Amino acid sequence: DVLDGIKMDAPVSRERVCKLNTAVLGLEVPSNAGSVVSRFKDSKDITEVDSIAANVEADIFSGNDDGTFNPKGKLNKAEAAKVLLKTLEVRRAAD
Repeated sequence: DVLDGIKMDAPVSRERVCKLNTAVLGLEVPSNAGSVVSRFKDSKDITEVDSIAANVEADIFSGNDDGTFNPKGKLNKAEAAKVLLKTLEVRRAAD
């Protein structure tokens, strides 16, 4: 189950949200996923390459101002709200 291990009162990483979005929205993984994530300075720290690439290509997530993605970083409330809005836009466009 895609929600396994998620506690509703615990912070969630950017990488985990990408994995959830990819599964729930059925995002298409780009054929150049490795190239998409290689633009981030911390690409070596990214384990969910396909999921992050799918979210970046869907314009749900982007990198940080310093050129990193920070895959293990936790979303703060403002980031979570932005991601939620972008996720809903993608969902609406698919319907």
